[in-house]
Amino acid sequence: GSNQRINNFDPSQDRVDIGPDSIHNQIPIDTPDGLVFQNMFNPNRALTLVGINLKDLKAENFTPISDAHLQQDLSAALAWENGTGYIRENTVYIRSHEQGLEEIVQFNPETDRISFFYLSVRGDNQLNFAVEQTNLGVRFYSPITGQSMTLSGTEFSDLNSSHFEWRANQL
Repeated sequence: GSNQRINNFDPSQDRVDIGPDSIHNQIPIDTPDGLVFQNMFNPNRALTLVGINLKDLKAENFTPISDAHLQQDLSAALAWENGTGYIRENTVYIRSHEQGLEEIVQFNPETDRISFFYLSVRGDNQLNFAVEQTNLGVRFYSPITGQSMTLSGTEFSDLNSSHFEWRANQL
């Protein structure tokens, strides 16, 4: 029930304890102010590491995370930000942790794939993740973070299950 702001977090020695939360109620968001662990159902519950972003952290900066889905999603976001994640040609990577980032990309349904490996949210009644057809193309977005990726010129009818790549726990 509170917003906590940590002003002097030192990645060389400090650790974050997320507690018993799960990915179904808490998501990581990189903001201009710092890294926010936001409760998606209650905007008055958040932990902000002021001046720190995901790229500044490693797995060692976290105490053991009890929720396996939150652990995997946070690890994926860290991998993306630290450049240690797996990247393939002809693949667009849908993400959710970069506040306000709106991307429009070229997508060829004949050759390209859509990966959710680095997505760190769960689709809870379109509260924190949704997809829609727009005039520009198919748009994947997180209403909480404002991050989106639009596949320019692509229609829903251009896509089928062979275009999508998920981590097992996301299915």
